[in-house]
Amino acid sequence: MSTILGPLSNQDRTTLLKEGAYVGNLYNFITEDELEKLNKLIPLLHKYTVDNRDTINCRYDYELTKEEKTKGFVPSIPMSKVAERDKFVKENNRYVQQIFYEFGIGAERPEGPTNEEIGLLSEIKKRITDFFYPEITLKHPPMPMFMLYEDGHFINRHRDGGQVSNPGRACVVIIYLSYEQDYNDGGGELVVTTNSGKVIETKPVFGKFSVLDFTANDVEHSVNLIKNNFKRLSSIYFFYEDAPSA
Repeated sequence: MSTILGPLSNQDRTTLLKEGAYVGNLYNFITEDELEKLNKLIPLLHKYTVDNRDTINCRYDYELTKEEKTKGFVPSIPMSKVAERDKFVKENNRYVQQIFYEFGIGAERPEGPTNEEIGLLSEIKKRITDFFYPEITLKHPPMPMFMLYEDGHFINRHRDGGQVSNPGRACVVIIYLSYEQDYNDGGGELVVTTNSGKVIETKPVFGKFSVLDFTANDVEHSVNLIKNNFKRLSSIYFFYEDAPSA
């Protein structure tokens, strides 16, 4: 099977390492057959987020006091605890840094996408990282993680800390899994300020992917507020360099 688009050039690889971020066309990395499989998988993933709400956690970070930092803050909470955190944040006038849903899909499930169907996303991510990091051996998890943003969700401008805060972290790859026809000015754009000062705003719709580099960069980025009942679903994973064996 041949790929839908021709291969990228070394210039694309250079752009990522120079600017710290890259937005690409997913069709460079998939076949016609895989596109068909993805178009079957995406509705199953969206349905999974509805049918399995009790298995999804909410990443809900707010500015902590010194005392709270020493006690140990739990940023990821069950859906049943979201209303309680909402109440606390409002009553204590806390600055919210980010809020979104996050989940993996375990092997044991009565229905929904199969491991093979989900594993296709991991294979595609491997192709992307193999292209951008040909000289680095990365750890490749068998299954991807997912992020779901709904109305009112966002991430404020921040930096991830690069190699300083996360030694060995190489990059993050994001594959968007919501369709253009469902967007309806729904927000959720990934906004990145590159090293040259260029602002890249990426609509989070299927056919696009984003890479942020941490081997030599740590660019500022954010996710715009979700609105108009848009469901921003993406597959995301942070890749780390595989430590050489002794």
